Amino acid sequence: MATPVIKRRAHGASITQQTVTTVEEFISAVASFTNPHGSIWYRGHSKESHRLIPSIYRMTIIKPEDELRRLEEKMNRRFRDRSMPHSFQGRDESSDVSELQSWWRLFTMQHYGTPTRLLDWSENALTALCFAVFGAAENATEDAVVWMLDPCNWNNIGNSNHAHPLSVDEHGAGPYAPLPSSNQHVQAAWPLAVYGMHNSPRIITQQGTFVVFPPGKATSMEEHAITNGDRGISALKAIKLHRDSIKDIASVLRKLGFAQSSLYPDLHGLSADLKKDFGY
Repeated sequence: MATPVIKRRAHGASITQQTVTTVEEFISAVASFTNPHGSIWYRGHSKESHRLIPSIYRMTIIKPEDELRRLEEKMNRRFRDRSMPHSFQGRDESSDVSELQSWWRLFTMQHYGTPTRLLDWSENALTALCFAVFGAAENATEDAVVWMLDPCNWNNIGNSNHAHPLSVDEHGAGPYAPLPSSNQHVQAAWPLAVYGMHNSPRIITQQGTFVVFPPGKATSMEEHAITNGDRGISALKAIKLHRDSIKDIASVLRKLGFAQSSLYPDLHGLSADLKKDFGY
């Protein structure tokens, strides 16, 4: 039976978590997250201890904001310069004339695993559940978790003019543009829910969406939610998957037709399925 719990974080604030042990309980928990604003976004973590923070800020030693900004700018320029021999569907990777093109390159970097300020989410709850349990160890020593986000409420907390997830070419997304950018005279502080560019089959299959973090600011989404009290934690909730149930949940998902190739519609996904099917 699903068990509702309150997970204490800091300063007396808390993020609500519900512990589940079956796929059926997971679906029930998802349905209980009522959202008057529209869709809910989901993100699966194979370990509960993993924070909601993008790859470029996952460092053992946190660097100062100005150093993080310089690091991002250097990495973006290096990717631009060295990706020129590769064709990205006709895009001219040598040019930064169009800021939209810089966004395109950022989503390409994310797709290929370069550290960015993007945090992947999905509009599909079962996709997030697959990421959480398929990525867990065979004998998990830690609970997994699926995070749930109300993107409309989340954006509205950061800016009252943002009542919906933004497209990257909308005015409000300017301060979050990839570095270097002409928009950086405007400071951003709150992670922004955005619809990304569907420039790969993976994003389409995973029903991918994104939260883009402000340049140089490595505060996690959990910390942001807590510091904004009841309103912040109402926009971000979690479903915890008990470690002893992860293997069974994964087995049920495979019976329902989900597999690594469901998440990665390419040779990477096929190879992962073959390794599982043949005992590797």
